[in-house]
Amino acid sequence: MIEPQSPSPEDDGIPGYADDTSTAEDRGVRLTSPDDSAPALPVDGPDLSQAFGVTEAQSRHGQSLSQKLAREEPDRFRPGDDSEHVGRLVAPDAGSGLDDEAESIGYDSGEQEGLSAEEAAMHILPTDADPPLD
Repeated sequence: MIEPQSPSPEDDGIPGYADDTSTAEDRGVRLTSPDDSAPALPVDGPDLSQAFGVTEAQSRHGQSLSQKLAREEPDRFRPGDDSEHVGRLVAPDAGSGLDDEAESIGYDSGEQEGLSAEEAAMHILPTDADPPLD
């Protein structure tokens, strides 16, 4: 007597449970993928348990000034950089019409006074395709 075969999960539209980069069936042994293009698994990333402030005592005491300064990164742009200042950007219709462009488009209005911090931080950076600024 031939026993009826039950349909496979793939026949029902259910995808397979593990792919080549999955560790679901490793049984505790991490297998390496033949290519290094496999996506990183969450356990492969940096561990935040080494960060400051994780323990109760650290969060109560706080960081010293030297620890805070060690984390600081230098500003990319300082006064006197050769980058060109942009000024205030306005839409082509000065913001009075319907915004139907898929991209953000703006032009320098020439205003330099009363800029917000974000507007004052805007700079034009030369790319490799741009000619050098004189």
